[in-house]
Amino acid sequence: MKPNKSKIKPNKNTMKPTKSKIKFSKTGILILLIPLALMLLLLPVLPDKIPMQLNTSGDASWYLDKNLSFIIGLCPFMLYILAKINSKKE
Repeated sequence: MKPNKSKIKPNKNTMKPTKSKIKFSKTGILILLIPLALMLLLLPVLPDKIPMQLNTSGDASWYLDKNLSFIIGLCPFMLYILAKINSKKE
């Protein structure tokens, strides 16, 4: 068998790496910044241990340290960025 010697040359435009810029809307970022700002403002007022789950008798099953509570405020940012990246791929 002879090797396939195709005379079709690859398109040089498709060979270049493309830079994909993810565009974030200003309203989306603003909506995400408001809860984060509120959390930072209310952080000094929060108790040292924040109850995160209550059992059937109404007692807290586990607590979250107030210094780690800002992680909950960062979760919407991560979800927003992941959604933008996934929508850009499609």
